[in-house]
Amino acid sequence: MRVLRQSQKEGDGLDKELKNRAAGFAIRSDTGGDVHAVAAPFLGAAAAEGKAPPDAFAGDFAELLRGYKCAFIAWLQAKSGSAEKASREKFAQLIEKLADPSVEFESVFQAVYAGAPLSDPGAGKDSLEGQFLLWLF
Repeated sequence: MRVLRQSQKEGDGLDKELKNRAAGFAIRSDTGGDVHAVAAPFLGAAAAEGKAPPDAFAGDFAELLRGYKCAFIAWLQAKSGSAEKASREKFAQLIEKLADPSVEFESVFQAVYAGAPLSDPGAGKDSLEGQFLLWLF
């Protein structure tokens, strides 16, 4: 989480067109010198609209996504609710519902988390991803 927060802080203001400051991250080139801005959403269907960084940043971007997804799951499990117990109960409901192969993946999040979508194009505060970004920031 510490490295993810650091990347988020380094990315703050790097992309001048980004409206959601918490959604910006900085990644480094595979040679380690250059910095490039990337922005959430990184989860769900909303992530498909995002633009991949140049190939020179592929390694750090892949590592960012790995860490981001792991941190998101940890946040859902322990920090997404009003208390850790409530978070764990909601997370257990999520896992149980996701075990049903007939359900649509993203709709399960809305069913469990009071209508909050997994993400949206701006990773806004009404989505789970947006809430995670604000918590991380």
